[in-house]
Amino acid sequence: MALNLPVSGGRDFERVPAGMHLAVCNLLVDAGMQPGSSRYPALKHRLYLRFEVPEHRIEYEHQGKRIEGPLTIGAWYVASMNAKAILRQHLEGWRGRKFTDEEAAAFDIETVLGKPCTLMVTEAEQGGRTYSNIRMIGPAPKGTVLKAENPLLFWAPGTPKEVFEKLPDWLRKRIENAPPMTAQGGSQPSESEYQPWEDSDIPF
Repeated sequence: MALNLPVSGGRDFERVPAGMHLAVCNLLVDAGMQPGSSRYPALKHRLYLRFEVPEHRIEYEHQGKRIEGPLTIGAWYVASMNAKAILRQHLEGWRGRKFTDEEAAAFDIETVLGKPCTLMVTEAEQGGRTYSNIRMIGPAPKGTVLKAENPLLFWAPGTPKEVFEKLPDWLRKRIENAPPMTAQGGSQPSESEYQPWEDSDIPF
């Protein structure tokens, strides 16, 4: 599993249920060096991708206002476009065809923002909790028109501070606490690594 990243969370969220769902990517973050799951705890260069699933709705409070919006689901991915990397496999599923190595090396991952897709979501039990995970990503049906209801956000080191301040609190904290990339000699991921743990989080 991988498109561009898994998720973490400190409290129970309403989850996207298991099944096939139309979705649209509304958040892409280069989070630097981050730990994985309990099974794959090593620090690696990771990306985080989040998707809105408009068929499932949630009410939440934002800046003192009660808002209704789509449920979201996110995933962490090791930042690699190697042929065995989950990220590349999910992107290939999304576009409906494989990359050549030349195409993979030149692919601008930011272009997935705002693009619709089909998510296969599965559930897993861990530590007494149930998690929803993006198991696979495929193309949206031909002719699908689906736009994100929340602002499209891309953040990477060097992006303006005002973008960083729009990220969810928990994600900002993870980025702020990330060790320098040089601490691990840069990004040398285990290409097939997959962390089977995720949470949904509400829009912002």
